[in-house]
Amino acid sequence: MRAFAYIRVSKERDDMISPDVQRDEITRYCEQKGWDVTEWFQDLDLSGRLGPEDRPALQELIRRAQDRDCDAVVFYRIDRLSREPAHHYAILTSLKEAGVRVDSVGLPADDTPESAFMWDLSAALAKLESLRLGKRLRDMHRRLASQGRWSGGIVPYGWTRVRDENGTRLELNPEEAQWRRWMHDQ
Repeated sequence: MRAFAYIRVSKERDDMISPDVQRDEITRYCEQKGWDVTEWFQDLDLSGRLGPEDRPALQELIRRAQDRDCDAVVFYRIDRLSREPAHHYAILTSLKEAGVRVDSVGLPADDTPESAFMWDLSAALAKLESLRLGKRLRDMHRRLASQGRWSGGIVPYGWTRVRDENGTRLELNPEEAQWRRWMHDQ
């Protein structure tokens, strides 16, 4: 069976399920089933909350699957496919209507009502975890801001990142600050 494999990560961090881990597990899973992974599709640094139209590799995978270039699509876990149940169902519907089998290393699919229920439940849990993660990040940013600390991202022009025993904060860069004020005045 010809299989396409899909990998997605939101942001590269030490605690994430890296693309390499996903690739290794998908490869092992497909070998056990006797499937041949004919092509890999990766969306790196893209949220699972984005729709397929905003994830180029997923969009290409779906298009190619609809052209019957594969028999199956495999991904590591359901939350790698999507963290929005509406997108999850749209993606599955597109692939199944094309006659493509859809499977997950973390929750292998079969044609039982129990399996369908577990996939539905996993899609809902992926959304829940996404919402929880968003709340944790907002809380962390709010706490850091209240302490006068910087929470990361691109350092704005006119500022310098300073790290000390209290964490990371931004300090005004006097030379760039004069240009920043000049640009503002203009």
